[in-house]
Amino acid sequence: MAFSDELLDAGSDIWAAQFAHPFVSELAAGDLDDAAFNRWLEQDYRYLFDYGSARRKPRALARGGCRARTYAIAGAKAREESTMATLLGGADRRVERET
Repeated sequence: MAFSDELLDAGSDIWAAQFAHPFVSELAAGDLDDAAFNRWLEQDYRYLFDYGSARRKPRALARGGCRARTYAIAGAKAREESTMATLLGGADRRVERET
C-alpha cells in the first residue's frame, strides 16, 4: 500500500468530518448564509491574498537582492499593520521590478 493511501486511511474520519461540516456542505449546496461567508472572508483575507502572491515571489526574492529580502523580513516582524503594509509593499515593488 502506498504511503499516501496509508495516510488517507489513517485520517478517513477527519476527512469525512470536514466534508460533513455545515459550512462546507452549505457552501457546496449554494445555501450558505451570506453573513457566514463574509465572516470567513474577513478571517482569511490575508491568507488568501498572501497565498495568491507567494507562489510567484520566492525566485524573484532570490534574484531581488538584499533590499527586497530586508523589507520582507522587517515587514513580517512589524507589530503594527500599517508598518507591515508599508514594508511588505516595498518588498513587493522591488520584486515586481525583477519579474
